[in-house]
Amino acid sequence: MPTLHLHQYTSITLACPFADGWLGLRMESDYPWQGRVEITVTEAPAGPWALALRVPPWSTRTRVDTPQEKGLAVTADEQGHAVLRRSWHPGDTVVLHLDLTPRLTLPHPRIDAVRGCAAVERGPLVYCFEQTDQQDGVPVDELALFRDAVFEEVPHSDLDGVGPSVTLRTRAAAVTGGHEAGLPYRTAGGPHAADTDAPVTATAVPYFQWDNRGDGAMRV
Repeated sequence: MPTLHLHQYTSITLACPFADGWLGLRMESDYPWQGRVEITVTEAPAGPWALALRVPPWSTRTRVDTPQEKGLAVTADEQGHAVLRRSWHPGDTVVLHLDLTPRLTLPHPRIDAVRGCAAVERGPLVYCFEQTDQQDGVPVDELALFRDAVFEEVPHSDLDGVGPSVTLRTRAAAVTGGHEAGLPYRTAGGPHAADTDAPVTATAVPYFQWDNRGDGAMRV
């Protein structure tokens, strides 16, 4: 069966020869800020053909609205696509709903440089913690996330110095501890051995948007 594969989701108008006729599509999306992708058939060849929509592996709860059914849960095939087969007609609309739920990505524990760390991701974007977004008096290097961290998504139509964005906020801790004579080590059980944890709210921005609002530290 003739199949059209869609791999990139952006607002476009497509017209091309396809099968034994001509195919036209209009795709509208605010991806990657939103996971909703609307695809409308504007011209279609006669007979059945398939529309294959790429489902990224991070989208664990993907749904699709078809002309016959709304909120249909889909599972990607071996090639990573949700394949819709039918006879299509001008005006038919498909809406793909990708799951952009923020998540923690953990490295292999044998990678020394990042042992005990976690990266924050939302959809296709990696996030980072920039000093300018944190609470006063809380250095980025003191932030500690919880394994069960839940992230609040904060959309911005025009984040100062950045533009459109979605930032993430979560409950975290600021971990501090003294060291003797400014050295990066301390004796276990010594006078400066105690760590203190203070509850804070940590804010993350997409990694590609950092360093646009002044100087400061950043951690991925």
